[in-house]
Amino acid sequence: MAHVQSSNKILIAGGGIAGLATALTLHRLGLKSVTVLEQASSLRVTGASLTIWDNGWRALDALGVGDSLRRKHTQLKRIDTLSTTSGLTKSIDLQDHDVRCVLRKELLQTLAQALPANTIRFGSKISAIHQRQDNSSIATLDDGSQISPKVIIGCDGVNSTVAKWLGFGSPKFAGRSTFLGLGSFPQGHHFEPTTFQIWGDGLRAGFAPCNERDALWFLTRKSLPRDAKISYDANILQEEAQQLAEGLGSKEIMEVIKRSVPSSLSLAILKYRYLWPFLAGKAHKGNVTVAGDAMHPMTPDLGQGGALALEDSIILGKCLAEVDLDKSLEIEVALNKYVEKRKKRVFGMGVGSSISGIVQSGSWWLPKLIREKVVFNKLSPKMLRHTEYDCGTLPTLS
Repeated sequence: MAHVQSSNKILIAGGGIAGLATALTLHRLGLKSVTVLEQASSLRVTGASLTIWDNGWRALDALGVGDSLRRKHTQLKRIDTLSTTSGLTKSIDLQDHDVRCVLRKELLQTLAQALPANTIRFGSKISAIHQRQDNSSIATLDDGSQISPKVIIGCDGVNSTVAKWLGFGSPKFAGRSTFLGLGSFPQGHHFEPTTFQIWGDGLRAGFAPCNERDALWFLTRKSLPRDAKISYDANILQEEAQQLAEGLGSKEIMEVIKRSVPSSLSLAILKYRYLWPFLAGKAHKGNVTVAGDAMHPMTPDLGQGGALALEDSIILGKCLAEVDLDKSLEIEVALNKYVEKRKKRVFGMGVGSSISGIVQSGSWWLPKLIREKVVFNKLSPKMLRHTEYDCGTLPTLS
């Protein structure tokens, strides 16, 4: 039997947005004995970008990195939407909102650079968890070593090992897949600070500038059996996205796709979990909990996945900072408080994202009727109230 190493550390599984933000929150709160386990050999900085709304910027400001990221990304002023089935157009003014498309690479590097050296342990992941009779837990790593930390936080994504151990079911397929990429314009592009979206019959697409040289684009269609095989083949993804975009009649989207950076291209088979086990209180057990996509995988149709992960990190960190981590019962109280604070918020956002995706791109008569006769006519800033959420602040850096 492997030797179990006792540790006063907080162990975080996953070095993505949720994992790094949680580690930085804990560090800011004085809980400095934190290790992030990342299975890759370095930061996973490939990929495109993500949309950060007001609520996400409040969390980034609390972490002390908001302003540096704002300076590198364009603030968007408007959402322009076109329906291909009716030909109608609609605009939403974003002057009262702080919304930007943030390069994934910039976000991860900014979070990582704000952490103490050696916080991230690369080439490591949790492969199994065993709970002791005193409710403490043993984490078995993929190299066979075992650690018994004060707290285990699963930030290990949609297919989370920690979430499975807690009793969450596997995420369900949404029936849709999203092409995602980053168009590069080394000499600068001509796009206005606007998000442009096309809602179609079984197809949805859009693009927005990230900065003066890069623009995010996406295209969502019905999932196909071959999607998993082509999900990271840049040539196939770009070619198919261009073919699908031709029927939308947008020269701008075609231009952005044509200029895609190969390493940014991906095809995500969309998944979600409506969190019924979460509502039943299984999002924590003993000294173990989850955050980010591990807790609430959802479709990207409201652009809130990254922001919710940032919110999780602030709320979870503050709950843990309120208790004595040498006392297991107090840890359980803190994790229970965290779950109670998050469950209504993330459940509502998950359901809302799924419904939004079905309505915006559904091809059968009911989604089309709702899209054209109800939702499209009701588009307004009032529909952005979910971005008003405030996760609170952290102590000012000394």
